[in-house]
Amino acid sequence: MIGGVAVALALQKPLEDVFGALSLYTQQQIRIGNFCRIGTDLGTAEEIGLRTTRLRTLENTVLTVPNAAPATQQIGNYTMRRKILYRPNLRLRYGTTREQLDQNLGGIREMLTSHEHVLQEAPRVRFTQFGDDALILEVFAYLKTNDYAMYLEYAEDVNIKILSIVEAAGTQLAVSGREMRVEQTNSV
Repeated sequence: MIGGVAVALALQKPLEDVFGALSLYTQQQIRIGNFCRIGTDLGTAEEIGLRTTRLRTLENTVLTVPNAAPATQQIGNYTMRRKILYRPNLRLRYGTTREQLDQNLGGIREMLTSHEHVLQEAPRVRFTQFGDDALILEVFAYLKTNDYAMYLEYAEDVNIKILSIVEAAGTQLAVSGREMRVEQTNSV
């Protein structure tokens, strides 16, 4: 009796890992080559074995995750997404006139609706709040990619176009009030 309990306890973890592997194989939550998150661990799946799954992290280290972990933790598969959310908050300086605000909002909306890499699923730009040190505009759009490197390229293009719109309106982005600027003066 005691020997049976000892054997059952000894086999508990390996069986959890095997059942976790079966779950990964049958449900195909992640596949080899997918960029994913298991719990707090982030990386590209390199191998899904019977007992463990190997992830290559962003730091290029190999992380071995017991297959029981995906069964009990959240799994996020970034490779399977169809689009990536682009959602910056723009901070315009106080002193921006109503006409300039309208010019920024309209210009950014027009740019988003005509941009080839922005999905036309209701991209929006809204003046959302009066911040402590800036007028806050929220931009919300999806970019047409599931690849993060391409997302960065598309987001950079959108950011540059937004800067051009802000400059053309005669406005400037605000510096956070938490940042302290120290100017040096020459004393004679």
